[in-house]
Amino acid sequence: DGTLEIMKSIKSRNPEKVEVVNVPPDRGKSKPRALNYALDLILKEYSHPDYIFILDADYLLSPRAIRTLVGILENAPKYVIGVQGNVRPRNWNRNFVTRFITLERLVGYNVAIEGDLKLNENGKYGGTVALLRFPYVIKLGKFTPDAVTEDTDLWARALIEGYRFWYYHGVIGWEECVETMHDYIKQRSRWAQGHLQVMVNYYWSVLKNCSTIEEAFIEHFYMMSYLVPVFWFLSVVLNGYMILSNITPVYRNSWFYLLVSLMAFLVFWISIAYANWIEKRRHGFGVQWWFVALYPLYFLIFVMGGVIYTLRGLLRLLAGRFYWEKTRRFT
Repeated sequence: DGTLEIMKSIKSRNPEKVEVVNVPPDRGKSKPRALNYALDLILKEYSHPDYIFILDADYLLSPRAIRTLVGILENAPKYVIGVQGNVRPRNWNRNFVTRFITLERLVGYNVAIEGDLKLNENGKYGGTVALLRFPYVIKLGKFTPDAVTEDTDLWARALIEGYRFWYYHGVIGWEECVETMHDYIKQRSRWAQGHLQVMVNYYWSVLKNCSTIEEAFIEHFYMMSYLVPVFWFLSVVLNGYMILSNITPVYRNSWFYLLVSLMAFLVFWISIAYANWIEKRRHGFGVQWWFVALYPLYFLIFVMGGVIYTLRGLLRLLAGRFYWEKTRRFT
């Protein structure tokens, strides 16, 4: 796609600041392997830096973004391994799918990650727009080569060793999100497989190394989050079988469970509205309010999408198919 030639052109204009690395085939084929190759080059050829900055190729940053993150990490406690920046789709208004993904991002960062940071000083690592302490990453053994989601894998191993990630909403990386339902399911299948892989490998170790019961409680749900669509699917299958077989359910007060489900949905809907509101207040960015208001009319489409991509990821994990699937780009 011309990436190598473009980077060589940039290097020719900035020879002292830019180094172009062409990863050999035997060291690439996945993001963690390519990252490890770059880390090995740094260890071998350059004076060891204090920090490394991870950024996916489709992202755009403000000129002072890295300086801002360096300033935060320089003043952070030594147990902070890195600072995760904000992520927003720059093609957010392209269509129905991109608007929904934007709401996912807003809730994920403004509610889940920021909330976890404020409660337990335990943000997350998203694999991009992130400044990491180079010596700590080396001490952890770099990135796990066969990890499908190397970011979640590093987060888990860092937590086990006593490190924590911070999050700062003021540095925004503008990504290009996928624009079709097919690519959404394909990308999320990889995310689901990688997350479930981390859950299988580190679940108990993560819980045992949480600093408080509250932190363990939250990280339990974070580790189990990709099983929620599986449980939802199984409940539909089980209830459908009971209805068709005319089996009387064990529970009698069905209205109570319906009310609890409705309340849970309303809480999540409110959290979406809050995430959109706080982003507009901070950065003047957000999805149209009519799209937020209509959430109950389209959320089931993405619930079904969640069932599909989670089951795909789970089946791949059980089959031992560990490969890194590249996301399709649209520009």
